[in-house]
Amino acid sequence: MEIIDRYIYAVTQRLPQSQRADISQELKGLITDMLEERTDGKRTTDKDAEQVLLELGDPKQLAEQYRETKKYIIGPEFYDPFMTVMKITLYSVVIVMSFEFVIQIIINPASLLEQFVDYIVLFFTMIPMAIGWVIAVFVLLEYVQVNGQDLNIEKNWTPSDLPQLPDLKRQIKRSEPITAIIFFIIVMAMAVFSSNYFGVWRFETGEFATVVPFLNEDTYSGYMLFILLILNL
Repeated sequence: MEIIDRYIYAVTQRLPQSQRADISQELKGLITDMLEERTDGKRTTDKDAEQVLLELGDPKQLAEQYRETKKYIIGPEFYDPFMTVMKITLYSVVIVMSFEFVIQIIINPASLLEQFVDYIVLFFTMIPMAIGWVIAVFVLLEYVQVNGQDLNIEKNWTPSDLPQLPDLKRQIKRSEPITAIIFFIIVMAMAVFSSNYFGVWRFETGEFATVVPFLNEDTYSGYMLFILLILNL
């Protein structure tokens, strides 16, 4: 029955990825046994299924019982997207820093050693900062969910509150949002740190001389917050 599948989905989505398959099979067996006991071999109806699910209770509370540990700052519901965003952010930061390093070498190849040292210093500065921001955002999301989502705690749970099963045919491919996020982070980082490279590159006697920027640095910096807000929309 669809309502049973929706209930199992609501429970397992709140569990770590490694537990979901086993818990799903266990729940299916448990619900089947409860239905057989309730109907005594007769045909199972939607009402019977709803009564069994009511006996099992709120999927959130059942998921809490299945969790191996309950001490965390980022819970199982957010852990998988947290790891995905963390990887995307780190890849994007490394790409931007490497791009800027290559540009600096092209502009001034004589300062290779100096630019390499700056790259290493920037690496050990930006990576911890990126990690910290991602952790802070997901800790905030976890806090909001725990302290804000269940304000109507006295409201009795019913099977009608179950989420719909996702349509696999309409699901967006995982690569599409990942590519979009990486592109967004790169564009935002370049807008902040590498705007002086966007312009007309002048060469004299076959060697790089200077860059005539498209943007006025003083005016551009004044609108930086507005530009970042537009990028985030």
